[in-house]
Amino acid sequence: MKDKLLRKGLVFGIIFLFVVTVVSLIFTVSVTASTELEGNWIGTEPYSRPGEWTWTFRENTLHVIGPYEEYTGTFKVDTSQSPKHLDYSIADNTVTDSYNGKTSLFIYQLDGGSLKMCGNEPGYMKRPATFTEGRYYELTRVKDVEDISYSEIAVYTVFATREGLIGGETANGHMIEENDHFVALPSTKVKCEDDSEHGHDYEVRIKYNGKSVVAPVWDVGPWNTKDDYWNPSSEREMWQDLLQGMPEAQAAFERFPPYNEGFDENTYLMKISTETDQFGIGDNIHPLYRWL
Repeated sequence: MKDKLLRKGLVFGIIFLFVVTVVSLIFTVSVTASTELEGNWIGTEPYSRPGEWTWTFRENTLHVIGPYEEYTGTFKVDTSQSPKHLDYSIADNTVTDSYNGKTSLFIYQLDGGSLKMCGNEPGYMKRPATFTEGRYYELTRVKDVEDISYSEIAVYTVFATREGLIGGETANGHMIEENDHFVALPSTKVKCEDDSEHGHDYEVRIKYNGKSVVAPVWDVGPWNTKDDYWNPSSEREMWQDLLQGMPEAQAAFERFPPYNEGFDENTYLMKISTETDQFGIGDNIHPLYRWL
């Protein structure tokens, strides 16, 4: 009887040890994967429409911004598979409400600072077997010129154009000259006091097409003046139903149907979205808001 109890105890101990070991391994895999993906990745969807994508991994959350769509949600990974698996549960998106609460199944491959992702539509519960099935993305981990990870600083994707207006006056009283370096943001909350020694209290680092510059915030606009889109949605002065990082002017101009029926806060119809003005461009850029 005693021997039987010992044998049962030994078997139970082995099973318990095995279960604990498996749980421990699964936990370790999840933590490792979250760590290796942590941060900001920028790239393209090579075989689809042009434009840049930003993928931001924060612990178990994932924020994806593309040229015409945006998603937020949580993710989990299985690194025991080859290629590795990632399940993306959509909490909110700008495409269709039917995606909310659905999961998109991905495979991914990480090679140093390069990341390949391939996934299917949310709710379609079949994972791609190769990187030629589903929507395919090629991404690169982003660092600024000072080799500081973008994960340490707030970065979003916004559409920018050149301000111009030489001879005009900015919101903080600066007279615009040729070759000036400053930006206009759609909120009075971050406007620098003036263009003197206090004129750099709020700065933005902008990278585009191989160039990089740090510019102070000297102007407000050009459309909205109460759209602090870099803050959490619940803290925005207006447009709290938009995702963090999405300017109202950009949503009004790019979305279909247009957000806010295509108007800004003053009911002006959006004809072009211009949220961060620098470089003389008209394209998506990735500014870093250095005061956050």
